[in-house]
Amino acid sequence: MAGPVHDPGGIPAGISIAVEHAGDATMWLTGRLCVADCAAVGAVLDRLLRDADCVTIDVGGLTVEQPAALDVLTTALLDAGGWPVAKLAVRGTDRAVLRALHLSGVSRSVAVAGSSAGARRACDRRPAQVRARQALPPEPESVQRARRFLEIRLALWAYPGATAPEAVQVVSELVTNAVEHAGTPLHVDVVLDDTALQCRVRDYSSELPILDEPCTRLQGGLGLHIVDGLATDWGCTPHPDGKTVWARFAAEPPLAG
Repeated sequence: MAGPVHDPGGIPAGISIAVEHAGDATMWLTGRLCVADCAAVGAVLDRLLRDADCVTIDVGGLTVEQPAALDVLTTALLDAGGWPVAKLAVRGTDRAVLRALHLSGVSRSVAVAGSSAGARRACDRRPAQVRARQALPPEPESVQRARRFLEIRLALWAYPGATAPEAVQVVSELVTNAVEHAGTPLHVDVVLDDTALQCRVRDYSSELPILDEPCTRLQGGLGLHIVDGLATDWGCTPHPDGKTVWARFAAEPPLAG
């Protein structure tokens, strides 16, 4: 039985929220969802994801005018910590909404089911794509924090151990380079799906990484040659306000059992 309905305030008309039972929450989205609604919907969803064990979004009465608006679901999930720190599922049977979830790619990161019970069960299964992010200051201590962040996340995702140490070492190198050469706030972004594990380090310096002659440093890692030797491939994506250096590891088969 549904509990009391909460009015969070500041949300578009047509959205209601209720707590169904202790620990879990259900959010009803009705009416027409467009990109202009995303900030308000995301703020409500973020609070629910941080407070509840699992959040289910009922889209039975929803019309999606712009599939891009559904990105608010994956953004809110990432901001709340990503699966399984935060758990989110969508329930509904409307073909148009389900198609929009598929076309937008949201269904790879957010479980979709046709019933309440199915959605709750799906919350506990790792989605096809999982993602996590850690913001860090430009300080030497951030290298160890990044290593620990990735170690914990790979354990939560039951990532096979063969390349996990290599991934942790690569992130250590990328964060070391960002701290030493960019000197700006940064964040580590990790994405795992059925094709690859990708680790990204975003900073706000336009200085691009250079794969120079190998050298040994007294502190930190051994340079981009470590990244080049351990990762399946790697590269750098420039942005108007900085860059993202990424490394990719080919997917491994899932753990047996």
